[in-house]
Amino acid sequence: MTETKVDPRILRTRKLITDAFIELSGRKEFKDITVKDITAEAMINRATFYYHFEDIYDLLEKALSEVLLIDLNCNTYQNNELNEETLVDIFKVITNFQMALSNRCHRGYEDTIARIIGTNLKSSYIKCW
Repeated sequence: MTETKVDPRILRTRKLITDAFIELSGRKEFKDITVKDITAEAMINRATFYYHFEDIYDLLEKALSEVLLIDLNCNTYQNNELNEETLVDIFKVITNFQMALSNRCHRGYEDTIARIIGTNLKSSYIKCW
């Protein structure tokens, strides 16, 4: 199997959009952030945004998944046994992730956040152990 390379321009644009979203989420609640805000912050047009993401909820899910995957980087746990210390470390990562979101995401997105945590935790567990 050969891996297909993603065009660097696509990666750069997705990063611009995600960074703009994260920057805005530091200043506004999620419910108050619009696609127009994101496109202005990222200096792109709406069509470019919609090429990469279905809507702002899709962006939220993908941005949060990316942040959590970085935090749950399995390289940290790759050489560790699945023991109490490793489980405590994973719990701390998830707790810190949840606390960081508590001021940024509007109530009602707990199910989305729980799903993202569950999916990424399962994925990290499967890759690492």
